[in-house]
Amino acid sequence: MEFDHAIRRRLDEVITRWNLHEASELSLPVPIELVARHEGWRIGWGCEWPVYGFAVYSQASRTMRINESLSDEWIRFTIAHEMGHEIAGHGYGQYAYAHGPRDDPREREADLVALELLIPRWLRDGSVECAEVARRCRVPLPHVQWFWQVVGLGGRDADDETVSQRARGTGSGRSTRPRGLAIGRNQRSAAQAETDTAVIVARLAGASGRRR
Repeated sequence: MEFDHAIRRRLDEVITRWNLHEASELSLPVPIELVARHEGWRIGWGCEWPVYGFAVYSQASRTMRINESLSDEWIRFTIAHEMGHEIAGHGYGQYAYAHGPRDDPREREADLVALELLIPRWLRDGSVECAEVARRCRVPLPHVQWFWQVVGLGGRDADDETVSQRARGTGSGRSTRPRGLAIGRNQRSAAQAETDTAVIVARLAGASGRRR
């Protein structure tokens, strides 16, 4: 799927601004929570199942709340998905991301933007299995499988219909709930915060060096 020019421009601006797709294993996974905060998003925690997260944004503010009981992979994807609504130009308002059928084309477009942010282009040559891409990028496997089909790499790890159902949260092959975290996101360690900060500083330095 090709985005229209405006979406692609906004998406590439975010990727370039934070040097997200540097061709190095050291750049993985993309520090999406930190990027969202630097993009002006206020992130809170506390949604209840079956809601993964929701976002409210306007000209004046950007706020999202995430279900902290989700696995890290699903939290990362949900943050990127909520950012995706703004990048895709869906308009000011409130957007909820929940388990279950999601036929709204804006939701699928936000999914695609999220995957474009989280999976660097250098990992999309078809040489790496979906499961390995999911592990390196810390993205839910069903979404990687669906993304591979969308970008024309094929469903190498599952049939098309099963992948599509799992990515939508429907069908008999789905899990009923993403695995929960051992601790809440508000209990992240100071060491992790320092690591995240170091990563974003390094990305900024790299992006700045290329612009000179």
